[in-house]
Amino acid sequence: MRMHEIIIHNFKPNETVYYDLIIIKGAIRDKQTSTCRESRTDENIYLELDSTNLSFKLVNGKFKALVELKSLQNSITLKYCCSIITLDINYSPRATFFSVLPLYIICEGHDGKFQSPLNESNDVGNALRRITLGAKLLQSVVAEKLYEEKQGRKTFRLEDSCRVFHSSLNYLKARKMIQEELWTSLGREIVNSDLGHERIKFLSFLSCTKYCGENCEDNFTHDDIVKLTQAHVALGGGGLALFGTACLYTWPEKLSEVVEKFEDSTTVDRKKFMDDSCYRGTWGACFSTTLGAVLHELCHTFDLGHTQKGIMGRGFDDICKVFLCNKQTSPGKMYQNSIKFDEKFESNLTEARKTCSIQSENAKDQDDTFWTRSCLIFLAHHKWFNNTKPGNKKIIKFEPALRVVKSTDGLRVIELRNEDNGMVLLSWTFEGKILKYSFQLPEDDLGELRYHSVMMFVEDNAGNIFKHLVNI
Repeated sequence: MRMHEIIIHNFKPNETVYYDLIIIKGAIRDKQTSTCRESRTDENIYLELDSTNLSFKLVNGKFKALVELKSLQNSITLKYCCSIITLDINYSPRATFFSVLPLYIICEGHDGKFQSPLNESNDVGNALRRITLGAKLLQSVVAEKLYEEKQGRKTFRLEDSCRVFHSSLNYLKARKMIQEELWTSLGREIVNSDLGHERIKFLSFLSCTKYCGENCEDNFTHDDIVKLTQAHVALGGGGLALFGTACLYTWPEKLSEVVEKFEDSTTVDRKKFMDDSCYRGTWGACFSTTLGAVLHELCHTFDLGHTQKGIMGRGFDDICKVFLCNKQTSPGKMYQNSIKFDEKFESNLTEARKTCSIQSENAKDQDDTFWTRSCLIFLAHHKWFNNTKPGNKKIIKFEPALRVVKSTDGLRVIELRNEDNGMVLLSWTFEGKILKYSFQLPEDDLGELRYHSVMMFVEDNAGNIFKHLVNI
């Protein structure tokens, strides 16, 4: 008798991970040709972990299952038809000095409730659960994407579940401020608080964001919608990524809701609620775009620049593809971005392409949810992704006359970026086990950048980062 067989693609038995929410990817072999006596009319695979029972859809015989690990050792049972397998996964929180702390910022005078439909819970506790889950989903995205590119399942460590931060900034004043003002003011307040620390990056959400769309028309652009949203912010850099909460109503509160939230085809009522969906107009697309935007901006705090493709371009809109099997999404029409540095990004994109047609990074055209090679290697060696000890600062220097970069700890990434919009123009990565301590920028590659000023970003083997304005 030919039986169904459950195949796991991305985990080996007794593998160890350093974050507690994982994505298991697999398939059913012999799904069509099996002579199994049992017949199954539904198209689900079933998963058990301790007392938790979950089911996930099969799409063309493939599945993706989201599992929150319960303890250090986890025995996960997967069932389909008459086939059963057990996958043992070890969870070992990574000991590191560097972490990310999610914050829910409540401005002075505000009740902490985020804007939402009447049937959606929107109190402080609900916001904390949605943000905490969102942060864990992003941990998984980072880990899986690095794993796919043979960099190991590295990801950032969460310092804690989302915490409330009470700001002295009045919420009415906050609603009159532009994004850069909010980012600067709240960032300064957080850094100077008891939470402030150079080894913590803050993933922060502002409770008092308010969308005022009563006069919104069907043909409004995304830029028009942003102008109707008070205290809207989506900026990242340094030690702070800061976001408004006008679309938090589309985010899940529980792990069991993630897939259905991504697949939610409910049309956004633009008269009442913000539509940040890349012109796709549904709750699911809003969740995908805004979660992806959070990752995009968080990566700016990890020193990544912009790229023409991928997550550091516009690929973040379809982050749902990481969690869903064969999810087809409409790309929507090009719209003006609402994210820090990205506002300049769209307006300067044509110029960036003219001044830097050379692109030395390889991209995956079939799936926009990726990092280009230099971004990927940047993350893989970043201090926030490794067990780096504080104070491990080696020397990186640049000799302009010879255009030579030197590092006492070995080079990993060199990028030349557009000074205005942070677009990566040229990059070189050094991935071998034998470290390279000196590199001369190739003359042949620099031709189209001559007589331009660009920012050089260099990362060494220990995650130290060197920034220098270079005249080519």
